[in-house]
Amino acid sequence: MLAVDEDTLKHERVALEKIENAVRTGEGALTAHKDSLERHALGRPTTNEEATVREALVAIRRTKESAEAKRDAAKAVLLGDDQRRATSSQLTSELELRKVSARPWERLNDLIGSADGAKFRNIAQRRTLDILLGYANRQLDLLASRYRLERLPESLNLIVVDRDMGDERRSVHSLSGGESFLVALALALGLASLTSNRLRIESLFIDEGFGSLDPETLGIAMEALMRLESQGRKVGVISHVSEMAEAIPVQIRVEKGRSGASSLSGPGVAGADPLVLSCAEGTLDAGRGLEPQAVAAQILAILQREQLAGNSKVSARSLREQIGCSSHEFQAGREFLGGQVVVKGKSLKIVYE
Repeated sequence: MLAVDEDTLKHERVALEKIENAVRTGEGALTAHKDSLERHALGRPTTNEEATVREALVAIRRTKESAEAKRDAAKAVLLGDDQRRATSSQLTSELELRKVSARPWERLNDLIGSADGAKFRNIAQRRTLDILLGYANRQLDLLASRYRLERLPESLNLIVVDRDMGDERRSVHSLSGGESFLVALALALGLASLTSNRLRIESLFIDEGFGSLDPETLGIAMEALMRLESQGRKVGVISHVSEMAEAIPVQIRVEKGRSGASSLSGPGVAGADPLVLSCAEGTLDAGRGLEPQAVAAQILAILQREQLAGNSKVSARSLREQIGCSSHEFQAGREFLGGQVVVKGKSLKIVYE
């Protein structure tokens, strides 16, 4: 048997261990290179030819550009929506403020607004009638203190309050003939007081109605008329009642003639151009025409009466026929009123300043 040196064996073991370590290191490197090779093989873009790759690249770029265009369009829509939302919010705030400021006008429109102005016209007429009733009730206190006139709410209809019957509210149709005359006279006197600051109606003409009065009522009416005369107003009465003829000193008498015409007699008639009343024509032909002041007063009275009835305008022809004057006299009376009465087409209308 061969004797082996222990040192040699030790050196061989060391060498063998180095070889084993080198082998293990090489095997690990080999495994790592294999893995890298496999990853490289898997990560290769394509095995196609360059032309095919370029066509695919162009398609991908087109798809990208289309997607970017859609993205930009979506961004623009979102931006426009944000702007509209901001504008809508601002407009909503402004709308709320305007609604608050419009509430008084809406309330006013509910009260007096209407397309044809009828609602406001009715309110104005009711207000005017209330003022007229105030003047009329003052006169009625002197003529027949038992009664007071009132207007029915939301209308132009009148009722009579009977003070002697515990303020019973009665229809105006329940009044007797004499009482109706006194109420009508009070309204006429109240209307004479309801004038503008520029013109004062100083003349009052009453056509009949006195024949239906009893002596007591007739006396009350005569006292009221005399009181008006003492205040400087001119009162003209047309009547066949003999008691009135005896009480009124200044008279113009109409005397019937045989030829179908009637003649006038009275102060200012004798010795002047005769005033002849033609019964066939129904017109008054005077040597001297109506004074402009008298025509103006009648124009104004008729317009005020029609206005209370809801007619803001009256035709010039109708006015002239009611007054019974000539065209020249009517024109003079209208000019006397100045700007208080204006012409609207062929009609006249009162203007309140």
